Amino acid sequence: LNSSRNVVGGDSNPKNLHAYGDVDDVGVNAKLQHPLGVHFVKHKNVVLVTDTYNHKIKVIDPFTNEIFSWLGDGNGSLKDGNAMSSEFSEPSGCYSLWVKDGADRDKLLVFVAD
Repeated sequence: LNSSRNVVGGDSNPKNLHAYGDVDDVGVNAKLQHPLGVHFVKHKNVVLVTDTYNHKIKVIDPFTNEIFSWLGDGNGSLKDGNAMSSEFSEPSGCYSLWVKDGADRDKLLVFVAD
């Protein structure tokens, strides 16, 4: 790679190390706090990121530079559930797997390292 670009989070000033938080938005208006795990979901052309200190899994659309909370309610505890009813405690990594269920429907399974 000869170049890079900011997709989400941070600040327009790359030296500003205090531009963090929990804001779903576009570009530098979006904020994360200690994102660690990054995973590209090929079937959807999106990126999953573990927003570790906000206790969430967020989705980034690299074409629009938008990010939104997808999994986890931000409470910092552990609970299985769907979307915002699930809870994580400082998730550090994730990956996904597409499977077919018994009725031949596509399902996206997401595995999170907590």
